[in-house]
Amino acid sequence: MIELSDDQNQQPVRTANLSRHILVMLGVVVFVVGIGLMVFVFNQAYIMFQGIDAQVSQVTPATPVATPSSPEPDQGQTVVVATPDTGPSLGEVAASLGLKLLGLLVLGWIAALIATKGIQMATTSGGQQQ
Repeated sequence: MIELSDDQNQQPVRTANLSRHILVMLGVVVFVVGIGLMVFVFNQAYIMFQGIDAQVSQVTPATPVATPSSPEPDQGQTVVVATPDTGPSLGEVAASLGLKLLGLLVLGWIAALIATKGIQMATTSGGQQQ
């Protein structure tokens, strides 16, 4: 039977502990990246909601313009025609904000998944014993 010295028995344990510590640190780094992404998403949402008033104030209703119904001025009848302004419509502003909000929700969800995976990596690799 081959007997191993204490130094040879300790080498696999040290390697296992080192790899476990590396995985824990990697898990913490992934968690911090996920939290950083969440902070970025919340910051972008804050900026987006600060700009809503400016976008809504750009919405202008169509202005009615009275025009004569015939080229002869003595007819006395006028027709009111609405001419659209050059600003965005309320539907365009709502669609733009809705798409931005949807994008931020997806980014926030992905950031939460990354942070959760980092916690899982840190806790499961730290608790394994061989």
